Amino acid sequence: MKSILLLAGMFAVVLLGSHAQASIDASGKTATKVFDTQCIAGDCLQAGWVTTGANGYRLVAQCKIGDCAEYGWHSDATDGSHFDVSCLAGGCFTRGWDSVEYRPGAILHDSVVCKSGGCLVGGWKVANGSGGSSPIARGNVTCTNRDCAHNGGLSNWRGKKSRTTCYDNDCYYSGWKLEVF
Repeated sequence: MKSILLLAGMFAVVLLGSHAQASIDASGKTATKVFDTQCIAGDCLQAGWVTTGANGYRLVAQCKIGDCAEYGWHSDATDGSHFDVSCLAGGCFTRGWDSVEYRPGAILHDSVVCKSGGCLVGGWKVANGSGGSSPIARGNVTCTNRDCAHNGGLSNWRGKKSRTTCYDNDCYYSGWKLEVF
């Protein structure tokens, strides 16, 4: 469960932030944005996390009731956006979550449902309530080697592709790197 929360936060950052150092994916594409996430107090699922990017971008996520996997999280970023994420009954990484992103001039709603085996094994699907059925309104996350918590994953969300890689093979305790292509 811990891995799913972190990945959810990681993929949510895809649309935020700014340009950073170059990174190349398997097809030779260069990342347009790179974000670094570190767990607060060594435990993203209990204490939250801090994500940084180029040009001073910073997002701080705090767990609701001290348990991001069970209840969800709130986050605030330097670009003026913030998220309110609430887990579905049974937990964020077991069943899914609902997310509201508040951006200057816009409010975006996402409904996330875990795939078979739970979000940290099978990944998850996203439907954006703000965008209807257009391809940019949907998202799909696939765990690398069926283990998002330790291996990260690949995402196509709101029309952007990204790759998440766990630090020290443990995203929810060591943090992760997010590259947007």
